[in-house]
Amino acid sequence: MLAPWLEARPRPRAHALVPLDATSVLLVGCGVGDDALALAERIVGARVTGVDTSLARIDEALRRARHVALAVRFAVADARALPFDDGRFDVVLADRVLGDVDDRLRAMRELARVTRAGGRVLVHDRAEVISPRDVERDDDVMTLLARAGLVAIEIADEGMLDDGARVVTLIGLKPRDEEP
Repeated sequence: MLAPWLEARPRPRAHALVPLDATSVLLVGCGVGDDALALAERIVGARVTGVDTSLARIDEALRRARHVALAVRFAVADARALPFDDGRFDVVLADRVLGDVDDRLRAMRELARVTRAGGRVLVHDRAEVISPRDVERDDDVMTLLARAGLVAIEIADEGMLDDGARVVTLIGLKPRDEEP
């Protein structure tokens, strides 16, 4: 059972989009680990890995994980160079990461690379990151998804952040390898 302060925190709809039969989940931008711990409790038997660029946040995630009996690991990693084998995860969830990355295409390709064929990439971010109003840009997430070899299957409306920004989740599917 998670700590009461963690259980009370509402989860974004993106977490509900992680299938219950997933065996391996990567949460990119895991912060202090609360969402990774909640996913591990929700998806019994899944290996959940959380990564963040901040050593201080990963240290806090490790501290919090010591108090629960869940299969979660944490590591410092950059979305543009993930330290995992190709096709390692059933689901990769990037939680408000792409808006802060200077090379979004490289990051999206990494998310796709570590996702198994037939797996899902979930991008949860501010609406202007997912689909910017500036039509001259070609780094919106829909475009990047396609350039990374993924297929967009849904944009799910998420609601608002505390600062009033609208957030959405985009589901990308990694196509299965074609049979010869």
